[in-house]
Amino acid sequence: MDRMLADEIILVMKTQWKVSDVKGMKEQAKYLGDIADQVRVTSGQEPQNK
Repeated sequence: MDRMLADEIILVMKTQWKVSDVKGMKEQAKYLGDIADQVRVTSGQEPQNK
């Protein structure tokens, strides 16, 4: 996966994560963090949500 595309996807996911976190949707926030890490790994980046 192209790194620029991955960064755009991750940016959208971060925004969704922030909204979910503010609304108290912890499971949704965790799910979004996990998917963002999968996108990072696919594009050759290191996962951030350990």
